[in-house]
Amino acid sequence: MRQADIKTQSLFYGHLRDSTEDLTIVNLNDKLEPVYLKPKFPDETYISMTGNGHGDLFMLTAPGGTTLLARRYESGSTEPSKPITLNCDTLSGFDLEKASNAITPSQEDRNVLYLALAHNNHNNDRELYMGKFDFSTNTGQSTNEVFTGKHIRAMENSFVQVSPQFEKPNIGSQKKDITVRFFQEHNSRLIVAASEFYVEKK
Repeated sequence: MRQADIKTQSLFYGHLRDSTEDLTIVNLNDKLEPVYLKPKFPDETYISMTGNGHGDLFMLTAPGGTTLLARRYESGSTEPSKPITLNCDTLSGFDLEKASNAITPSQEDRNVLYLALAHNNHNNDRELYMGKFDFSTNTGQSTNEVFTGKHIRAMENSFVQVSPQFEKPNIGSQKKDITVRFFQEHNSRLIVAASEFYVEKK
């Protein structure tokens, strides 16, 4: 449970910077009794949090600029690990606040956390930025996929319809806001589902 100092409702997941006032983890013991844990968290912009099947907690934060930091709290610990850093050169707070990002723990290695984040790059093309945080070696790796108009058309043309009753895919313009909708590891592969996100004003 994360308590923030947001006083008014927002359409987006905005006002994240320095807004975390309290963080409490609630676990259930073998008698289904609640056990409370208050992990220490940095004075940074909270982005995402998740846990694995071993009871470890992972937190993604941004200290400012284009830097992303991931920390792991081992099961039952209130102290975070040393942060692992990744840099996304064109990262903006707007992308983080629109929930264009997702983190998921590895189902095979409790030391690994994955990141998927959609944002606009230097050419204003939508880009999918993928990251891997390995807490056993304290290292980070990243790669990217750029959704240019050419790349999107190639994806649409290569799509094989399972049935004629389904329409051909329309991924949309590269200038639209492709965001991450689903992200998970499965059989040693990462599965990312993405779609456009926009707000229609009337």
